[in-house]
Amino acid sequence: MDNTQNFLQRVALEKQANDLLKASYNTNEASVSHLLNNKGHKHASGKLKEYKQLLNTCKFKLCVYFDVDKWGRQYTVQEKKEGKHRRFIPSVDRVRNVTNEELALNTLIDYCLQNQSKIDAAQIILVDKIQGEEYQIFKFNAKNVVASQFVEVEFKTNEFGNTYVNRLLDTPLRTDKIRSYDKD
Repeated sequence: MDNTQNFLQRVALEKQANDLLKASYNTNEASVSHLLNNKGHKHASGKLKEYKQLLNTCKFKLCVYFDVDKWGRQYTVQEKKEGKHRRFIPSVDRVRNVTNEELALNTLIDYCLQNQSKIDAAQIILVDKIQGEEYQIFKFNAKNVVASQFVEVEFKTNEFGNTYVNRLLDTPLRTDKIRSYDKD
């Protein structure tokens, strides 16, 4: 009989503890929306808009074809057909009112070398807004880095310390019309 009373007291205490814990949860809609995979965050859509704007205004774009996703899972053949393994990464040309396109290009190349184990292939595209064309200047082969192709670019520094692309020293690997990333 004592064991039964002891068990019932423990159950009652555990129920009280659970009720207190549930009461301490903040369950208003704003505080739990991040747990529900809510896609309508203003911050997230602002970041997406900023990312698309950067893709439309940068001088260089890195197009990366990943082998694995951010959790280390291999992409399936179907996902690769749908293009889910492809990401565009814009270059950051301007930092604190100083434009350095040479550093931006070197940063993208360094990204390819640092993430070589996750990348299947990559390419860097030079955007010429005046001509309205995109030039493929770098084709990265992650499995065989020696087989990668690169078109040399000449840079010019002005009197204010800004470094800009002057011209290509060789013919580009490929030429296309400019693509816009504003479409959803």
